[in-house]
Amino acid sequence: MRLAKSFEFSNTNYIKNFPEIFQEMLQENIKSRYSSDSILISNFITQTENKKARKQSVTIFANMSIMDKSIEVPMLIENYKLKKAMNDLLETTHDQVKTKIAGLRKSGELESREKKSREVIEILIFDEKTERELLLKLDKIKNDTLNRHFALIGLQDFYYKYRGVDNLYLEKCIEWCYTDINTLSLMQKSYYNNEIKRRKELKYIYSKNEIDKQISEITKFNGMIPAFKRLAIIFEKQKYYQKAIEICDTAINYYKGLQMDSSVIEFEVRRDKLISKVK
Repeated sequence: MRLAKSFEFSNTNYIKNFPEIFQEMLQENIKSRYSSDSILISNFITQTENKKARKQSVTIFANMSIMDKSIEVPMLIENYKLKKAMNDLLETTHDQVKTKIAGLRKSGELESREKKSREVIEILIFDEKTERELLLKLDKIKNDTLNRHFALIGLQDFYYKYRGVDNLYLEKCIEWCYTDINTLSLMQKSYYNNEIKRRKELKYIYSKNEIDKQISEITKFNGMIPAFKRLAIIFEKQKYYQKAIEICDTAINYYKGLQMDSSVIEFEVRRDKLISKVK
C-alpha cells in the first residue's frame, strides 16, 4: 500500500481514507493468490535478474564512523513481473473495497464518517507539478510500450481525479484511455519479445531444450486494462450509452483473446445493463 504509486497504481483514495479495510482485503487477496501471508520476491525475480537489475548508490550506515559509505542497491521495484503482479493486486483490492464501502454506506454504518466529511470543505487545486512529472515520464519511455502502458494508467487516474475542477481534465482522461487501448497490440508484442529475451538470458543456467520449452509456454500479457472500465463508467454517467456499449464490446473481444473469462462476463453484464437503458 505504501509503495502503490511505485507500482504505477495512483488511485489511492481508498488506501488513504479506509486503510484498515483496504489492508484487510489486500491481505485476503494475498493469501488467496499466494497461499501465504506474504509475497516472496523470488517468485518474480531470479538471481540472474537480480544481478542484472539497475543499481542505485544508497547511504546506509550502522554508526557515524561510516556515514560517508554507500552500497549499490538493486532497484527490484523496477522489475516488470513484480510491478505487474502488485498492480493487479492493488487494482483488484480497490474494486472490492469500493463495493464494500458502498454496502456499508447503504446500511448506514458509514453515516457518521460521511457526516464528518461533509463538514470539511476540501478545495481541490490542480497539481501542475505532478502533471509535468507524469508527462515527462511518459515521454522518456515512449519507446518502451510495456512501461508506457503503466504510465498511461497513471495519467488516466491523475486527470480523472480533477474531473470536477474542469471538464478539460475529464476529456484528457478519456484521451489517454483511448491512447492506451489503441496501443494494446503493440504492448502485447513488446511484452512477448521481452519475455523471449528474458528467457534467452538464462542460457547459462538452463539447457537449450529447457529454454525452448519456456519460450513455447509464454502467454500474452493478461493484466486488467483499467481504461476499459473507466471509459464505460464515464460514458454511462454522461448518458452516452452507445459509446459505453462500444467500449464494452472492445473489452469483451480483448479479454476473449486472452481467455480471461471473468473479465468477459463482467463486461457482458455491464453491456446488457447499458443496452436496457438504451431501450
